[in-house]
Amino acid sequence: MPALESEKLGQPVRDGDVVTACQAACPTQAIAFGNLDDPDSQVSRLKRGPRNYDLLAELNTQPRTSYAALVTNPDDALA
Repeated sequence: MPALESEKLGQPVRDGDVVTACQAACPTQAIAFGNLDDPDSQVSRLKRGPRNYDLLAELNTQPRTSYAALVTNPDDALA
């Protein structure tokens, strides 16, 4: 259901209801938008993940955008 229709009906926008152009064009699905108030939404699960970090969080900037840390293999023998 489109976002405007959801708003008119007083229903929350669910995962996948709205897909931005950058989200649709990203082959790795590295861009996610959603409702952080819904603990079952994709964006909430990603935000709780071990790779999630907020830029300048130590300065209490409370950004709306968070990032997934790059995972590297620390074993040089497997490089």
